[in-house]
Amino acid sequence: MTPGFQYSLRATEDGYYPNVRGGTVYLNAGDVWKYGETTKGFGRYRESYLKSKGPELRMVPEFFGTQMDIKIAEKSKIYSYFFKNGTLPPSNKIFR
Repeated sequence: MTPGFQYSLRATEDGYYPNVRGGTVYLNAGDVWKYGETTKGFGRYRESYLKSKGPELRMVPEFFGTQMDIKIAEKSKIYSYFFKNGTLPPSNKIFR
């Protein structure tokens, strides 16, 4: 299986960020905007994309493993976020 990592995209500054369900949401620096997984490393997003979504986002690797392992880690983070906050992270459209 292909190795990769589960990551979060986090706000680098307090401010308004787009919400995939419409409008914007206020995030504090360090808050999660999205959980995801990749086998492409830091090449998953262009720097210009991360800067275009609000003040700026930073990719933070959180778990390394096989493709199956990182999918499980991603799902766990998304569900945990939902149970804590009552909603998905602002840029996660579905539970996956």
